[in-house]
Amino acid sequence: MKDLLELGVDLLAAKAMSGELTAENVWLAFKGATKYRKAMARGDVASTELAYLRAGMQCAKCDAHTLRDTGIERDGGMVLAGSCGPLLEEHGGPEPTCGCLVSVTVNGRLQAAGKPMVRSESCPRRKW
Repeated sequence: MKDLLELGVDLLAAKAMSGELTAENVWLAFKGATKYRKAMARGDVASTELAYLRAGMQCAKCDAHTLRDTGIERDGGMVLAGSCGPLLEEHGGPEPTCGCLVSVTVNGRLQAAGKPMVRSESCPRRKW
C-alpha cells in the first residue's frame, strides 16, 4: 500500500506542477493522501482480497469508473489511474461519485488504490 500512496503523491505533484489541478484540487488531493496514510497507520486497512474485490469487481465495472493516463511509467508501462467519476470531483444525485482514486493499472494489471484499500470506507453508490 505504501508504494501506491507514494505513486499517488508523485502523480499529484506532477499534475500540480503542470497546472492540471486547481489550488483547491491540490489541497483536496493531499488531504486525501494524508487520510489514507492515517488509515494505514491505525490499521484501518482492507485485506488484499477485499480491496481487489472492491476495485476490480465493483469499481472497474462501474460506469462511473474513469481512467486517465498519469504520464508516469513504471515497470516498462504507463500507469493509469482509475477514479470514481472525474478525479477529485464529487457529484451528488441518484448516481453519486466521490472523485476518489480507486485503482491503478500498470501494464494492464489493475490494483486497488486509495479508497477501496481503507476497510471503513464505502462506495457512494452503495456497491460495496
